[in-house]
Amino acid sequence: MKLLGATGSVFVTRVKSILKLKSIEYEYIEEDLCNKSELLLTSNPILQKVPVLIHANEQPIIESLAIMEYLDEIQHDVHPLIPSNPSDRAQCRIWAYIVDTVFHAQLNKFMLTQEKERREELKERIIEGFVMLEEAFVKLSKGKAFFGGDDVDYRSDPLF
Repeated sequence: MKLLGATGSVFVTRVKSILKLKSIEYEYIEEDLCNKSELLLTSNPILQKVPVLIHANEQPIIESLAIMEYLDEIQHDVHPLIPSNPSDRAQCRIWAYIVDTVFHAQLNKFMLTQEKERREELKERIIEGFVMLEEAFVKLSKGKAFFGGDDVDYRSDPLF
């Protein structure tokens, strides 16, 4: 198994975390995103970004959430990431989508913005988002230690 990634990518980091959590051995290949390798370009020809998981003779898998679900399916007995109940599974995917599309976008805007007033606005939105995420955690964890219950799942950390 090979993982194409780039230092500093939270999306690569989350895949590495799941590989470690599930004790799956892999070869990490660091990509220079300013000078993309032929392997990256052929493995992810449309988006041309990391992470990309290459496993045996399977098609390369792109996008961190898809990779995480794939890893969960091939090793479902070790720290399951996705609940077995369809409703819980849907909630899991909804929150993962919200984290990826809303939280990461807001954090990226905040980090790239230099104007003080705009940074304050973004900071307030981020804080409101974390309050909403915390409320969801309390509701969906049903008093357990993790978002998904008794074990870590792929919503457990908003930056995961």
